[in-house]
This record gives sequence, C-alpha cells and structure tokens, in this order.
Amino acid sequence: MIFVNLFCYFAIAYLAGLLMSKLRQVDVQLKDTSGALENLQALHENIVQSMSGGVITTGLDGHITLVNRAAQQLLEISEAELRDAPWPAFFRIHCPISRRPR
Repeated sequence: MIFVNLFCYFAIAYLAGLLMSKLRQVDVQLKDTSGALENLQALHENIVQSMSGGVITTGLDGHITLVNRAAQQLLEISEAELRDAPWPAFFRIHCPISRRPR
C-alpha cells in the first residue's frame, strides 16, 4: 500500500513538472505573438497616417476607430472628436451633402 501511495506521489509530481514546463512554453509563445502583433499594429498605424488621402475606418458596430491626419484636415475636425462616434450620425451633422433631401 505504501508503494502505491509513493508511486502516485511521484507520478503527480512528474505530471505537475510537465504541466509547468508546458505553461512556460506557452507563456513565451504568447509574449512573442503579442510583440509581433504590437509591431504589426504600429506598422499599420504608420502606413495609414502617412497616406495623403483621407482614411476613416470603423468597427463592425459602425463606430469610427481610426482617422488619419489627411481626413482630419479635410474635415477640419480632430481625431478625438471623431473616435468612437457612430459614423452615420457624424456625417449627418457635419457634412452638408448628406443633409440634402432625397
């Protein structure tokens, strides 16, 4: 009986060691992937901001998520005023073309 308990104790210790090793590997992979994602987001931001044409992006919910400098200059409004605003409401209020009767 003591042998069985001792065997189970060592088996659990071995499995716990394997689990910790796998957890460390996953943590390293997560940090690498997070770093790569941050680099990709920075590259995306630089590309969009350097475009000479105005760019406004929205999320699936229809709220403005990104406005480049050219769009801010064209619309004469800051990114802070545009970010997270629902785009249909923004264009009804700020763009005279969208106020024409149909």
